[in-house]
Amino acid sequence: MSTAVVTPVDDELERTVTEYLARHPDFFEHHADLLTTLRIPHGPGQTVSLVERQLGLLRGQSDQLRARLEHLIAVARENEALHDRLHRLTLALLDARDFEAVLQTLRTELQAHFQADAVALRQAAGDELQRPRDPAHASGARVLRELLATGQPRCGALDAAELAYFFGAEAAASRSVALVPLIGPRLTGALAIGSRDPERFNPGKATDFLIRLGEVVAKTVQAVGPREAQGD
Repeated sequence: MSTAVVTPVDDELERTVTEYLARHPDFFEHHADLLTTLRIPHGPGQTVSLVERQLGLLRGQSDQLRARLEHLIAVARENEALHDRLHRLTLALLDARDFEAVLQTLRTELQAHFQADAVALRQAAGDELQRPRDPAHASGARVLRELLATGQPRCGALDAAELAYFFGAEAAASRSVALVPLIGPRLTGALAIGSRDPERFNPGKATDFLIRLGEVVAKTVQAVGPREAQGD
């Protein structure tokens, strides 16, 4: 009885065939009969035709593209919703006539439409910011100094003393926090937004919306006149 001997494919020949097929992707359109003899391993004990294999790959790529498109559409819808809510908030702030009205408007809108559980406006005079009279406020003042130095919003968790510095009696409602610097000719402080959800304002959260919110709030506070610096 004779035994069939399988000769390994020569590496150079394999490269030649591969390069040829890459340059002529329509090769099998002109040699369709070859498709009936070609088989590609597809798991233990299974084979699949070249066309079936190609269709499978195309379906996989199509599913990936569809998933990415759905993700982009979801992001676009979320951004549009954020834009609409910011527009609504801006219009509401235009009606505020004093600092307390600004703060109340922020609390109402941010709690109702931005999933906030605590909202505070923290202001500090230059001397008090550098040397707080109350030692318990030292760490909170340091966080505010760093925030104002960068000019960029900050998201994440704060310790108990820092939460008390920014939120006062509402500190317990904030397991994650967004701090937005408020800087202007007559204004030094921050908008603090707290959430009971520890992941609501995680450090990796995008801050584009918070930057725009900070600009609107800073302009509004300056227009009505900042509250007298809080005593510490």
